[in-house]
Amino acid sequence: MKTACRRSSIALIVVLATSVLSAANAGGTPAPASDRVALRQLIVATEADDFGLSTWKTILDRVGTPYDVLVAKPDPLTADRLVKPDGTGRYSAILLTSNDQATAPAEQTLLYNSFYGPNGRWPYFDHNLGYAEMLDFESDVALDHVQSGSAYAHTVHQGNLRQYASGKSLTFDSRVAVTAGATTFTAVPRP
Repeated sequence: MKTACRRSSIALIVVLATSVLSAANAGGTPAPASDRVALRQLIVATEADDFGLSTWKTILDRVGTPYDVLVAKPDPLTADRLVKPDGTGRYSAILLTSNDQATAPAEQTLLYNSFYGPNGRWPYFDHNLGYAEMLDFESDVALDHVQSGSAYAHTVHQGNLRQYASGKSLTFDSRVAVTAGATTFTAVPRP
């Protein structure tokens, strides 16, 4: 799951960088320099059903801030999209959605199944997994990463560190599961 999320984040960055560079190198008349910026936000999502898009829209609607949405896959990001003809920046902020910042078991399970469940983006399982099933499968993947000997064996996301209950986080749950899996492969002599 982390690899798929990381790939979508990297893909978004590549799409944005490529689009901006293409627009900048496309020729034409450059917009005049300006220090002015419109008080509007741009939400950039990878797809229309991007996990974080509805969250950003809800927050901005609640505070009454104007915004536009750019769905990166079908919509090109051009210089005209970011800067008005008079050189004024169209947006005071560009907000990227994030598909990998679950902070509690229910969020993690929903997100995981939206990727790998039978109706997910990359269907892998024949049913939606519960949290314990997901932990079991992902801890095996993490254990494989650790056993590979790589200096970059396995990563977690910052949101996974948030405590959803006293002393409990998605990272803690994952590490307990990985450790439990590791004990099945090792035998440590006991005095």
